[in-house]
Amino acid sequence: MGATLIRRSTLADANAQRAPGLFREIMFWLIHKLQGNLPSANEIVRLTDSTTLDLNLHHYAWAKFRSTKAGIKLHTVYDLHACIPTSLRWVRPVRMKANTVFEVISSQHVDG
Repeated sequence: MGATLIRRSTLADANAQRAPGLFREIMFWLIHKLQGNLPSANEIVRLTDSTTLDLNLHHYAWAKFRSTKAGIKLHTVYDLHACIPTSLRWVRPVRMKANTVFEVISSQHVDG
């Protein structure tokens, strides 16, 4: 059909031009769609997000992860039943591991 793969960098460049409100609206739309199909309240359902926050290297030298960049990764876990974040954890991006979000989820205390 003549179609080629869309590269991740192409999507990232396109998303950088979109208004942040668009992503907020998509998130709330998805949460609304999910809430009607959630398991019962005694079952744990979590929505996770990992966002890199750029910081000023001059003011936040402790967060340096490249020669000219500073920043942190913010891991957020949301409880879809309560519609609130239940856990926030930040790490230096250089320390990122694929299982960090799962560590955040499993380290939460859940009252039974």
